[in-house]
Amino acid sequence: ILGGSPTFAQSIDKSVYQKIDQDYMPALCRISYATEVTNTSSGETNRRASYAMGILVSKDGLLIVHGHMQVENRSPKKIKVTVGTGDDEKEYDAELLKKPDDINVVFLRITTEEEVTFPYLTFDTTAKLELGDPFLTVGLLNQNFDYARTIQMHRVGAVLTDPRLTYAVDSSIAFGFIGGPVFNAKGKAIGVIGF
Repeated sequence: ILGGSPTFAQSIDKSVYQKIDQDYMPALCRISYATEVTNTSSGETNRRASYAMGILVSKDGLLIVHGHMQVENRSPKKIKVTVGTGDDEKEYDAELLKKPDDINVVFLRITTEEEVTFPYLTFDTTAKLELGDPFLTVGLLNQNFDYARTIQMHRVGAVLTDPRLTYAVDSSIAFGFIGGPVFNAKGKAIGVIGF
């Protein structure tokens, strides 16, 4: 377990970790794309490879990804979505949809000629957390670990209500977890990690 003591980690039963791994990991994807960054001073444009965690939220390939994929001077190109793991991995093209003005996420849609029913994650919008409650996040490790998915436990450090209900995390979150799902101690998906 990354970033926690044994006592800290035991507050969510390992069966919840196993449920998330078995039931929900198939809906979590690796997004790879090229980012064009324009230097505002010189006007010069450079391209770099980037990756992110994506969450399939519908059987027809709609995804949520962190909003840093598209910012003022950066535009994602050649978006690819890797669904599955190991021998079951398959890569698809995806298109960028509208980025909402009020939250820092981007929506993508997988584009394919094949008839595919994708695994997807649904969120429990009624579940709430309180100060000190444990929760689990899922993210991607870096390239050195082949972008493997991993689960980490955190606790609610603060509950914010304006402009919308937001939970502050009691510890730092690695970039590979930004945009990843959050699960409560019962294993229900209740939100995403924002930035």
